Amino acid sequence: MRSMGNRVIDRIRMRWRSLWHRDQLEHELREELAFHQAELVAQYEQQGLAPAEARRRARLELGGPAQISEETRDQRGWRRTDQLIRDTRVAFRQFRKHPGFALTAILTIALGMGANTALFTVMHSALFRPLPVADPGTLRNVYLQLEHSARRASFGSPSFVSFREFIDIRAGTNAADIAGISAAEVSWRGLAGRSVRAQLVSENLLPMIGARPTLGRFFTREETSQPGSAPVVVLSHAFWQRQLGGDRAIIGKPVTLNRTPFTVIGVADSGTRGPLIQTAEVWLPITMQRLTRPDEHLIDDPSAAWIQMFTRQRPGLTDAAVAADVQLLAARAVAAYDSSARVTALVVPAAFMNMPGMRRDAFPVLALLWLAFSMILVVSCANVANMLLARSLSRQREIAVRLAIGAGRGRLLVQLLTESGWLGILGGGLGLAIAFGLGSLVRAMAPAEFGLQLDVTPDRAVLAFTGVVSILSGLVFGLLPALQVTSLDLSPGLKADGLPGGGRPRGRLQQTLVAVQVAVCVVLLVNAGLLVRSFNQVFTMDTGRPLDHMLIGSFDLRQQQYTAGRAEAFFHQLSERLLATPGVAAAGTSILDPELGFSSSFVRVGDSTSADQAGVQTAFDEVGSGYFKAAGLAVLAGRTFTEAEVRSNAAVMVVDQRMAEQKLGGRPVGQRVWLEVATARRAYEVIGVVPSTEPIAMGVPRLPTYYVPIAGARYLEGRMWVRYQGKPGPVAAAIRAATDAADRELTPTVKTIEENLQLALLPMRIASGSLTALGALALALASIGLFGVIGFAVARRAREIAIRMALGAAPREVLGLVGRQALAPVGSGLAAGLVLAVAAGHLIRGVLHGVSPFDPAAIGTVILAVGAGSALAFWVPARRAVTTRPATVLRVD
Repeated sequence: MRSMGNRVIDRIRMRWRSLWHRDQLEHELREELAFHQAELVAQYEQQGLAPAEARRRARLELGGPAQISEETRDQRGWRRTDQLIRDTRVAFRQFRKHPGFALTAILTIALGMGANTALFTVMHSALFRPLPVADPGTLRNVYLQLEHSARRASFGSPSFVSFREFIDIRAGTNAADIAGISAAEVSWRGLAGRSVRAQLVSENLLPMIGARPTLGRFFTREETSQPGSAPVVVLSHAFWQRQLGGDRAIIGKPVTLNRTPFTVIGVADSGTRGPLIQTAEVWLPITMQRLTRPDEHLIDDPSAAWIQMFTRQRPGLTDAAVAADVQLLAARAVAAYDSSARVTALVVPAAFMNMPGMRRDAFPVLALLWLAFSMILVVSCANVANMLLARSLSRQREIAVRLAIGAGRGRLLVQLLTESGWLGILGGGLGLAIAFGLGSLVRAMAPAEFGLQLDVTPDRAVLAFTGVVSILSGLVFGLLPALQVTSLDLSPGLKADGLPGGGRPRGRLQQTLVAVQVAVCVVLLVNAGLLVRSFNQVFTMDTGRPLDHMLIGSFDLRQQQYTAGRAEAFFHQLSERLLATPGVAAAGTSILDPELGFSSSFVRVGDSTSADQAGVQTAFDEVGSGYFKAAGLAVLAGRTFTEAEVRSNAAVMVVDQRMAEQKLGGRPVGQRVWLEVATARRAYEVIGVVPSTEPIAMGVPRLPTYYVPIAGARYLEGRMWVRYQGKPGPVAAAIRAATDAADRELTPTVKTIEENLQLALLPMRIASGSLTALGALALALASIGLFGVIGFAVARRAREIAIRMALGAAPREVLGLVGRQALAPVGSGLAAGLVLAVAAGHLIRGVLHGVSPFDPAAIGTVILAVGAGSALAFWVPARRAVTTRPATVLRVD
């Protein structure tokens, strides 16, 4: 056993020395061979042979030095590693010999890899990366999935739990320590203009994530057991420093949150930012939920899913065991209000956005993004493959010579793939730096008040992704050129002119790769053009109402502890003050901002006794009497609400033209529409018709719409619409002054309708900007690829062109000869790209406003851009072809 172990150790030592001390071992081998040869020569001379004959006999008996060296290297092991090291040295010698080619190829791959790595980094950071907490590997999210549930209501996610469920699960489980958290916003006296990011937590949440108090303490079990019993707050370190100047005497002092006095009991350490994607500025007991949304007592609703659960993995206890325990307890809690629901518990490694529903809903968007970014990598790979094909023209004689003296084609293929693999690795490394820069730029562009804490620094997963994709990319773009080079015929390859055998297949391959690049950039640019055209069209299209001279005032009434009655009185007072202001033409209240979203419901038309009658899906808004005039919605039939009807919450309804024609037979006035109000049905009489409006925000469907009077708690969601004349500045100041007169502690957010449109169209702007940048990059890469193809064609046909010019061919004939070869891949790629672009345009037509997927302006602009890029790529090599002196080329022969 000992001798066997010694042999294994000796073998490992030998392989280690053969890998890292190769020169020393080679020197020792040469010395050993020289010694044995000298011994044999001495023996033969003692036998009477002449010195020359003795040396010959010794060489024959000992064997060739090269053969012995190869056999010895094989016995040492690591043969393939040794070959890889030698091929790597050859590859880097080639890079030093042709630095321009190497740098261009590396930069091309880096651009494609940078975009893909940046996208992967953001996705990985949001969906999979461990949270910035202590010991993140053992922190777990606990989610519920409910099927066949008729009553589940969610504030954050259906996978969260209600307060009652949280209490029952936490009290009943012995398998895990369960903590709860929910995001919220609160107002802070003295901090006007924005809300403070708060997190409602159980008393064990902060200790569970590794938080330590810099000052004071954290919450106790008593402070998080009874709803509304403990108005205490813990401050984040950054908020304490920024808002309170690092006052160390703050502990025990009162602060005002949502007009409620709270006592500061602690300040967290500087490394604690919370386990959610938005950092916390303050932490409140989870039992203080009513304070954050006074009109929605989520804490009292057993079906309201608003608490996200966390736990720590215990040694010896699997996630499946915890999930089984939680599932049993959750099923009992849910059955108390919904016996038909089927509950499944999930325990997964904690991450920012790993909720099951969120992953499912985000998958189509992420897939489209990944497809667009992957197309850039495809273009990059095709471009580098073209460059390798063009460069192979200068290496074919070298390859032919190596094949002629006995090198195997497989061995040469491995060496060429090693070169392309290293191009991919180096490009991936530079792409990683580009991705980090892009990620940092995205984080810098995010508004500071969002408090995003996505980490875009590379970790092991990002490095592994970049490394694998880089190596695969290098092998993919290097395989076809390597196969083309190693399959050439020796006889043409050894000729002095160096013309390649099989030139036509190689030329067809290059043209195919260029066509692919052109098609990709056409798809990206056409769809970017459609989005840009749609974005510009919004401001001139007929949306059913004027999109100018309108201001929108929003208020944080919930955070200021307004009751429904007080909110209603506030809006009536504000409306009266504004209507008395010079320059104000109309003012009205609504609960929605139609540019940014919509609310939907199902209604029944006609007789309410038809229990089996299918409901009609509609959009709706709850508005005041002055809203229609302020929003610019003219009355097409009937009338709108009176102030008395709004104040009395009368059962009257105004419908849009779409609902009137599609659902009410074109004569809606006087008909009845049944709505579900709370748990009862209520009949509403249709009293008027207004124009249908076209939705602008992405993802908002074109639904029939109705309007009912705003009432009760809905005023807490209200916003004031003001139509004005003249300049917006004085009217915006009047809104702020009227608000201040009604309530000095209330701070309105005032926006023009144009600012609202810009915000609504932000996703479209981001999408169009991204596609434009990707398309421009693809066009640049395709132009470089076309330049390589034409340069290759000119070099390959240099002698033919010289002969034609020597025989009297005009420059335009030479240009036509080169141009036909250039236009073929551009034309085919342009045609294929336009077909694919139109198909892709149909997929996004739901977000296009007044623009067809066949929009001639977008398509024509792209054709001109591709034509200009192709012309630029064509000009330099074509000019070189017509200015070449025939005698210079033919003198080589």
